Amino acid sequence: MSTVELPENTRQALNTLAREQLKHKLLTDIRTDLVVCEIEGWSPREYLRDLHRTIAHFDPCEVAL
Repeated sequence: MSTVELPENTRQALNTLAREQLKHKLLTDIRTDLVVCEIEGWSPREYLRDLHRTIAHFDPCEVAL
């Protein structure tokens, strides 16, 4: 199987599209989880804080909540 080298601007555009699609999926999942929190009577703030701590783990400059 041979590979095709794509121009840099094409690779960058594809990467940007993939990231935007992932963000859309993540936001959809988070919205769904917030509805579940509401239905179950769980704290949406605690859920969001937990997400924030998880994401902050990847940023060494981020101060954990």
